[in-house]
Amino acid sequence: MFQWFLTSEGKNYTDNIERFYRIGEELLVVPSEEEIKSALLNRKKFNVLAPYPPPEKFKNLFVLQDIDILDGLTLTTQELEFLLHFEDKSEREKMETILIREKLGLRVHKPTVKLSELGGMKKLKEFAEYVKKVNHIPELRIKGIFLVGVPGTGKSYSAMAFAGELNRLLIELNLSKIMESANPVTTLQHAFMFIERLRKPCIIWIDEVEKAFSLVDSIERRVFGLLLTIMNDLNTELGFKIDGFFWVTANNITYIMEKAPEFLRRGRFDALFFVDVPDTENAKELFEIYLRKY
Repeated sequence: MFQWFLTSEGKNYTDNIERFYRIGEELLVVPSEEEIKSALLNRKKFNVLAPYPPPEKFKNLFVLQDIDILDGLTLTTQELEFLLHFEDKSEREKMETILIREKLGLRVHKPTVKLSELGGMKKLKEFAEYVKKVNHIPELRIKGIFLVGVPGTGKSYSAMAFAGELNRLLIELNLSKIMESANPVTTLQHAFMFIERLRKPCIIWIDEVEKAFSLVDSIERRVFGLLLTIMNDLNTELGFKIDGFFWVTANNITYIMEKAPEFLRRGRFDALFFVDVPDTENAKELFEIYLRKY
């Protein structure tokens, strides 16, 4: 199999083109079909760098690598080489997952659970039905859901169930990990660049948001301000174009109201739910779900 490095139209990679070469192999830059055919007939070992995918007649011969997605991760040359070493798709996806998590503070989940496996939370389930009906209409598309409540009551699990119900990816945004990076502002921007380039229906999940920001230093305030801007401008002319919405949870809403009341400004979230410990009826429902499953 040959490698086909897919780039953006008009993007210049010639300054760092050596990273696409392989030992004993040639690199065809924006080749014609005749050039590809000639290289195949001459049994050359080669790879391709181009702003378009392989022609239909040759596509089964190439492993497609989206370089823009990888560049969004701000990989070093060594990391890129390490990632592209894996011809096996499943192994490459595992390495992408590791690099995405370590570089961008992101974890991409493909939930298999649905709201039928979530006990209680009737209002949240009703809201899910509303989202199903309206979220394909741009004017009615929701921007965010905020859950606050007692620890251990299923706020995180409900994110999985909601995403599974709507058949969306659940993208976990680890703000604490982002704050540990060398340049948190840039890392946060790159995280959303990556989400945008995925072009997949998703839910962007920020768990226990109050733990990420003490807002005591200038870097934290800048990152927090950038996050608010991204949330405000999502799917506008100025913002990222993402088929998704935010899912934010917190254990302590008092801290948020004291330190960052603008986070809960009217219009930022479409619905706010309080999750309490289960009453008798909900506890019974939880046990029934558990017994059915296990």
